[in-house]
Amino acid sequence: MGNLIKAVALNTLAGQTLKSFTAKVTAQALTEVRELIESGSITPVIDRTYPLTDAAAAVRLAEEGSPAGKVVVVVEPPPPRLPPR
Repeated sequence: MGNLIKAVALNTLAGQTLKSFTAKVTAQALTEVRELIESGSITPVIDRTYPLTDAAAAVRLAEEGSPAGKVVVVVEPPPPRLPPR
């Protein structure tokens, strides 16, 4: 919400028109982004990576800090279940 207030104030003071939008995530869009990353055309900027057990620290950094890139929480798959003996 704080960024929205700043944007409205900047809009009024600077005389610029600011618009927001929400991108629609589709399978095609994700495939295109993956291809751009794999080809090296774009490079995602990741500030820090946290395990799921440290998700609270990741949220704290995103809310209170000034991360230089994305903050990633890694969810590891559970270990495979062994069949009963």
